[in-house]
Amino acid sequence: MERAPRLPIIFPIFTLLVALGFVMPVNSMEQVNGMLGHSVNFKIPISLPSQYRIDWNCGHTGKVIVIARLMSTGSPQYNPLYKGRCELIENGTLRLDNVSFADQGTYKTKVFNPVTFASYVQHYQLTIFSKLHTPILVLNQRSPLISGTNMTLQCDAEGQTVTSYTFYRDGQKIACSERVICRGSFLDIISITEYESGSYTCDIRNPVSANSSDSMAVTVSVPVSSVILTSDPSGLLWPGRDSVSLYCSAHGTNVTYSWSLEDSPLLDNSRYQLSKNKSTLTINHVTFADTEHLTCTASNWINTETSNKLNLNFASPVSALTLTSNTSAVLWAGQDSVSLNCSAQGSAITFSWRLNGEPVSPNHPYYITQGGSPPSSTLTISPVSKHDAGSFTCEASNLLTSETSNDLNLSLNWYPTGSIACTSHPLETMSEVECSWPGGQPAANVTMIFNNIATMGQNEVTRNVPFGKTIQKSNLTCIGYHLQKRFSCTLLFGIPRLPKGKAKTVTAV
Repeated sequence: MERAPRLPIIFPIFTLLVALGFVMPVNSMEQVNGMLGHSVNFKIPISLPSQYRIDWNCGHTGKVIVIARLMSTGSPQYNPLYKGRCELIENGTLRLDNVSFADQGTYKTKVFNPVTFASYVQHYQLTIFSKLHTPILVLNQRSPLISGTNMTLQCDAEGQTVTSYTFYRDGQKIACSERVICRGSFLDIISITEYESGSYTCDIRNPVSANSSDSMAVTVSVPVSSVILTSDPSGLLWPGRDSVSLYCSAHGTNVTYSWSLEDSPLLDNSRYQLSKNKSTLTINHVTFADTEHLTCTASNWINTETSNKLNLNFASPVSALTLTSNTSAVLWAGQDSVSLNCSAQGSAITFSWRLNGEPVSPNHPYYITQGGSPPSSTLTISPVSKHDAGSFTCEASNLLTSETSNDLNLSLNWYPTGSIACTSHPLETMSEVECSWPGGQPAANVTMIFNNIATMGQNEVTRNVPFGKTIQKSNLTCIGYHLQKRFSCTLLFGIPRLPKGKAKTVTAV
């Protein structure tokens, strides 16, 4: 006879396994973790049929733990080695109490359906872990921590079975990187910085418990660097009048400050005031000598550095005062203009102008400007007048000193007032004849011609002539010369007029 095909036999068995809920892979392995001295449960991941038999045994030793014949009647049968510390629960779960490291290994259960003859086998791998106690965080560093060096922390679990280590700084988990190397219970930080200072802890974990270390304060010290000396105010300082505050700043850990003048410790002085931490020095009525060679030094237990020498912007007194004119030529009043320049050395200088000792106001025809470097002031006169004849001076002053310049006199010319005059004035027995052309600069040259006699002088010429035929037969001619100009006039005397005559003609050339 031919045998029946195998497929119809396999199919009903598979269908039965599904019907019984045996859907887990046969001979699958489940990991079970237990805490030393506590209970552990081995659970069956299928629903049990109404009729079944369960066998539990310790696979790595082959010991039978319990056999349960739960059909119409029956009760679990426990191995005497396990009786009293295990129990088979109704859903088929095996609870093993007071586990020890000796209980570690592979466990197996077999569920058998006597009606369908179907079976299900499940394996379990039991691992026992102790409850973790507090680890100790250790800094593997004998010398103090300095930025730029390396640091290693160890989370010492003292032989406990730990599956993961985590390090924290100030409550924040430390992320691993190329510079922060996590290697189990060790944490290496390469080239530490001041920002690695803080409160460190570590956590340890295994599948059944976790614990944390006590916190440990870590301080990374930084060498002194970037020592800088600055001042406030940074503007112009008037020596002997102003006060100044000097600030010494530095990068580093626990920095202390000291001050030196001329490379010697700063002596007590009523004008010097130091802040509590000595990083600020205030100098009242500061002078050049106070700061010319003043430095500050920043120190900590690692190193010492000295600041730069501070250059303050001190005001300087007035000096090198000079008064000049833009021309040395003769100036014609009412026509020409001139500029006078007053310059000086010094700080924040103000200028003032005087003519013959009296202040010059910046009103027409005077125009005053000020500024530039070096400081200067310009007085422009446009146009000049005869009133500008005299001595000009300028004064330069600031908060420290004041100086007055040399005198400067302009070379001025102006024409006499009006034209030349020919006049006569009767006296008791004679007449005074006069040629006058006053008011010019320089004085006009005047020539009197009377009775064919020429008399010369400046501005005016006079002559007394007795009454008589002499005066009646003569004429008075006056000729005036002023630089390029020539004026003349003639006074006619006739019969029977008295010597007080009237000028007949006036000519100008």
